[in-house]
Amino acid sequence: MVPFLLKEMGTDYAVVVILLSISGLVGLADFGTGQSLTRELAAAIPEHDSKKISAIVSSGLFLYLCLGSVGSLIYYAGVPYLLGQFWGGDFESFFFAFRVYGVTTILTTFLSQSWITVISAHQRFDIVNSVRITGLIVLVAAQVIIIPISDEKILVWIMLVTAVPIVSCLILFYLARKIEDGFSLSFQNVSRSQIKSILGLSGKLTLLQFTRLISEKMDPFILAVFTSPLNLVVYNSAAKISCVSGPIITTIPQQLCPRATQLHVRGEMSQLREILTTGTRYSMLLGVGIFVGIVFLSRDFCALWLGENMPDGWLLVAELMIGMAIIDFITFAAGGTQWSILLGMRKLGFQIWTMVPTAILNLGLSVYLVSSTTLGVKGVILATLGIAIIRRPIMIIYTSRLVGLSTISYLRESYLQPVIVLALTSFSAFLIGLASWPDTWLSLVLKGASIGGPWLIFVWLIGLSKQEKKRMIASIRVSLTKVKI
Repeated sequence: MVPFLLKEMGTDYAVVVILLSISGLVGLADFGTGQSLTRELAAAIPEHDSKKISAIVSSGLFLYLCLGSVGSLIYYAGVPYLLGQFWGGDFESFFFAFRVYGVTTILTTFLSQSWITVISAHQRFDIVNSVRITGLIVLVAAQVIIIPISDEKILVWIMLVTAVPIVSCLILFYLARKIEDGFSLSFQNVSRSQIKSILGLSGKLTLLQFTRLISEKMDPFILAVFTSPLNLVVYNSAAKISCVSGPIITTIPQQLCPRATQLHVRGEMSQLREILTTGTRYSMLLGVGIFVGIVFLSRDFCALWLGENMPDGWLLVAELMIGMAIIDFITFAAGGTQWSILLGMRKLGFQIWTMVPTAILNLGLSVYLVSSTTLGVKGVILATLGIAIIRRPIMIIYTSRLVGLSTISYLRESYLQPVIVLALTSFSAFLIGLASWPDTWLSLVLKGASIGGPWLIFVWLIGLSKQEKKRMIASIRVSLTKVKI
């Protein structure tokens, strides 16, 4: 959508980037309530206690309504100042629409998260993903059809990105009630003890959200203050691929959080070790394919994607895309299921003590590199990359020891095979890149398939155990049988 919106809105597209950044910033007021609430529900569901479940859901909804109201007020009061500082354009005619967009987006985000926690606690992530994907498809289609024929393009964009989340929120509520019909929502069900329990964990998650705020979410504002609007658009364009690839890699650890919680409650430490080692290996293997694809295809992709609308900036977008891919690989793929274990066991203290100081250091480095060197927009990427390299070994050592596993064993069982796959896939991609490829979308797809093929082969031959291969073959056979029926 980036080249499409650039073509339709021109320089006004910068205000879209700023609005998304502001609402995303305020959305971090979630304070980790969603993850905390999901964990509490996952621990309570096996007990089949409808009264307790109702208390947890009602208490979580109450917290979300409070946080959403505060976040909306902050946005409503602060958006004129922020737009005046970071955009500088004439926004008075859009003043009311900007406020409606922000307030509605924040409230629907918090309300939707209430229902997502219920569905996720039942490990029905397929439902959450289906609603999200459908909503995105509808939103993209509506923008492509309606924006070109409208005069007030920003206002139409605001209407569309406001309406779709509202509908998604209502659908998620309906599905949550279908999956967990044992809860009732009322103010009487709000429990002080449940609020205290949720906040006890979410307080730690708040600090971790704070690290994300100052490590990532502040980058657009740093660029807006110290560089030109073009750098803001370039950074936002590069981040689009990261926004897509990151959640793919984190799918495994996110879906294993409820499972890790239940195993911890039952004291099954050997199963927790299995989640850590096998889950991390799977995350790494998946991350290798995405990482190599981005690194070796980003230049060709950006030339086709943005070359016409951003002739002076597409190459920089490609370089930033590679930098973000490295950061995501170290943060998400190499992080594996460490987060699942830490959250399931409620062991977040050490991570807080390591991440908060490094996040502050990241912010300071980003400001310095952007404002005082010639690196420009690359400065925020280099600062975050340096901090990611420092954090990962520390968390590898801590998490492995937490579950009673030696660090050497963890590295051997979870990282050795994926690293070999990474080296072989990268070498294959390098050789494939030596051939002459036409500058077309079809050629890009074929080149991607040529890289993906060897990756799949190496994953099968090196990344999976014999037992895992047998299970996968059996699963494929069952799927084929169902298709025949």
